[in-house]
Amino acid sequence: MFALALAAALEQQGARIQSVTLIDTYAVRDASDALERVTLSDLLFMLRSALEEDYPEWRPLWEAALETSTVPGLLRSLPPHEAIDTLCDWLARQQMATSGLREVLRQQLHLSLTHTTLLHAYHPPRLSAPLQLYQANEPLLGHALGATRLDGRDYTTGSVVTHVVEGTHFRLLRPPYVRALAAHWQRSTATHGV
Repeated sequence: MFALALAAALEQQGARIQSVTLIDTYAVRDASDALERVTLSDLLFMLRSALEEDYPEWRPLWEAALETSTVPGLLRSLPPHEAIDTLCDWLARQQMATSGLREVLRQQLHLSLTHTTLLHAYHPPRLSAPLQLYQANEPLLGHALGATRLDGRDYTTGSVVTHVVEGTHFRLLRPPYVRALAAHWQRSTATHGV
């Protein structure tokens, strides 16, 4: 949204924007509904890259244990803060390392709710500049927090070009995906002249 807001402000001042590029951007359609439907699975999915990097030895064990237990059903019925405590307590009883996970999940919950609220409070004006949308080939599963992939036609009267690149929403700006994304963007820029 920041890129759209900045481009809109520049256009309002008379600047001609050659192109605006957005990377795996999602739009949240209904904030109140999204905030009520936040689940722990949404938060865990949003923490996917952190879990892969910070708990590599722990994640497969935890996922296997969750698949065979009654904990997932219980977590879905609890408010997010209670679900976080329940999950961390359960993992501790299973003797799985969870050092710092409770705080990380609480911070992610706060960040996710704040982010969703801010997204709904701002509606950028439509641009005339063309948009390039880069989307990860692995979308956010379950449309976490009510999010859907951004439809560029809602934000510009110019052209919209969508590129699908390898990676996940959380890893596109990390190696090796960021290098591939940058190379694709450079080729596209050279080809389309934007």
